[in-house]
Amino acid sequence: SQLEELQKQQVSEIEKLKHISFVSVNSGTTGNNTNDSDEIITIETEVYPFDEKDSETNIIYTKTKDGKYSITAATFYKLVEKLTEEKEQDPKFVQAFLLAYRAFSTPAQLLDALIRRYDVPIPQNLTQQEIEKFKAGKQFSIRYRIWFVLKIWIEKHFNFDFRGDEELIKKFENFLNEVVETSTKGLASQLRNVLHQQLERKTSNRKIIYRDVPTPILPTTDPNLLEITDIDPLEFTRQITLMSWDIFKNIQPKECLNQAWSKSNANILAPNIVALTEQFNKLSRWIISSILSKNNLEERTNILFYFLKILQTCKSMNNFHGMVILLSALQNASVDRLKKTWQGIPKQITQEYNELCPILFYNYKNLRAMTEKAQPPCIPYIGLILLDLTFIGEVPNLIN
Repeated sequence: SQLEELQKQQVSEIEKLKHISFVSVNSGTTGNNTNDSDEIITIETEVYPFDEKDSETNIIYTKTKDGKYSITAATFYKLVEKLTEEKEQDPKFVQAFLLAYRAFSTPAQLLDALIRRYDVPIPQNLTQQEIEKFKAGKQFSIRYRIWFVLKIWIEKHFNFDFRGDEELIKKFENFLNEVVETSTKGLASQLRNVLHQQLERKTSNRKIIYRDVPTPILPTTDPNLLEITDIDPLEFTRQITLMSWDIFKNIQPKECLNQAWSKSNANILAPNIVALTEQFNKLSRWIISSILSKNNLEERTNILFYFLKILQTCKSMNNFHGMVILLSALQNASVDRLKKTWQGIPKQITQEYNELCPILFYNYKNLRAMTEKAQPPCIPYIGLILLDLTFIGEVPNLIN
């Protein structure tokens, strides 16, 4: 089938060195041999892999509802070609590619491909005037598209793909200094500035601004006698929100590819998603245990009431991750069956709880709407994101 042929070609394309060899025969002598002999000299010349016409063997399109065509599958070099197409460049495609390319390539392979793409060959048998026109037209246009991809790559994905990889950074700098500088000096200067700005930043280029940091609400109880309910519900919510945010902000795009969080080596492939999931499970189990460990009805009612108040403060702070932790714990069968304990909760609080419970039903329809309408800052429920990514991953896998 078309797809099978495309996949066969994709198997070795990224790793394969695309070059041809030709030989020239020179007369001369070698060693102590006084007779004339032919010395075979092999010269390798790269084949430019981006001039191949679109065909069923290198790209597959799907017609969209609006009558346009979108790429369904393509060989690696064909994807890079479309990424830097001469006539038109789709910024959305650039963004999507840079987010997802790690599913079938590596940063080093992508940089190598862009470097090769940059070296647009001049067609043979052109007059000098035609050569100059080609350079100012097609060649410059493609190089400008490459510049745009590199700029977005460095600006948006430096921490994910470049930071800590000295070899990759050195190759990028050499490319700027030895190639781009000699052909498009202005573009090289701009890329160099962007790169140096990123290198000067120690970690992330994300700006986190804290305004009007609230004064902590400290418990007045003797620390040796402190009970969980002695901590103000608002302060408790602030602390678990900070704990979740500290993990959530470190999730990298590559952790969301190919269901990395479900692999046997998930701790390596998706360490932050795994950490946030483990935090969810630990907090949920701890809440359940904290309620069930109270043998006295009054104490059990008090701590249930306490967690119901935290549920509402999680909602008000847009901590939907924490909110679902609370709901999961409180809807656990061992807690839900505590009828007498629930009867001791004020009706208003019970009503607010019952209004929130449906957000976990009907494919999280209400939670999706709530998250979409929320004004940042916000911590979304990671399980909902992973659920959607899992469904996306169940479509036919065209990566080979």
